[in-house]
Amino acid sequence: MSILDKEVDYQNYAVVVASDILNVYKQLYNNMIEQYRHGTLLYWRNSKATPQEIADAFGTDAGEIFQDHYALGQLLTTINPEEVAQINEFVGNFTINEDGTVTITE
Repeated sequence: MSILDKEVDYQNYAVVVASDILNVYKQLYNNMIEQYRHGTLLYWRNSKATPQEIADAFGTDAGEIFQDHYALGQLLTTINPEEVAQINEFVGNFTINEDGTVTITE
């Protein structure tokens, strides 16, 4: 059982504070995973621009965006690897170039 699923017994103040902290943790995790999902789908499943067009719009900042998104995914994987794996199924192949641009590869 994950801490995200744990029920709280409201018998004393320490338990109430712990419950509040747990709620903050749950909300933070849920927001992070939703934003990770949203960003992934917005990039890789966009109906108005291709992944390469989006990468080109970022220019030399694209590599940093990809690296930061990867780092967030790694963090979230330590909490719930299955959920992150499902999101990552949408990620295509790419290369981060030395100049910071990104090339989408098929």
